[in-house]
Amino acid sequence: MEKIIKSTLNEKVLEINFNREKVYNALNRQSKLELIDEITQAGKNPEVGAIILTASGRAFCTGQDLNDRAVRASEGERPNLEKALNEEWNPLIKSIKTNPKIIIGAINGMAVGAGMSIALACDYIIAHSGTYFMAGFSKIGLTPDAGLTHIITSTYTRSQSLEILLLNKKITSSEALSTGLINNVSENPLDEA
Repeated sequence: MEKIIKSTLNEKVLEINFNREKVYNALNRQSKLELIDEITQAGKNPEVGAIILTASGRAFCTGQDLNDRAVRASEGERPNLEKALNEEWNPLIKSIKTNPKIIIGAINGMAVGAGMSIALACDYIIAHSGTYFMAGFSKIGLTPDAGLTHIITSTYTRSQSLEILLLNKKITSSEALSTGLINNVSENPLDEA
């Protein structure tokens, strides 16, 4: 099976690229498991000094690929999102948050749903000026997951957090910078990273 996630090591910096731009870098089971493995192995590799997470195309990541057969429901059944959370999303966020290497998020475009969780789990976050962050979970009848409620409520007031998480308020890169949600805004986040 061909790898979805592309990575390159250059001068002790491992660049990991989500590389699913046709679906705005929504992640299926295979891509999440590849990401977990890449990030975990990079944390153990003495040749890697830092990790950059980025993506191809106009979006950083739009979260779960809802067309992924691993979560899609059979007719008359409910999708099994709990399995995706326990086996894929939570281990992915944990691999970022507990990694001994610095992980830089070079956020090239929108980060929505669990894609927002991935972006905000990074140690240092550089977003393109046109980037926005949006929870998006309530639009599909879900509660925010993958650590997003903790990150948002640690940065915003209760009423602001509810607006972001329940009403899907978009957070522009400039607002994210002014509130301390991200570290920097750049026209070329990957070069900056």
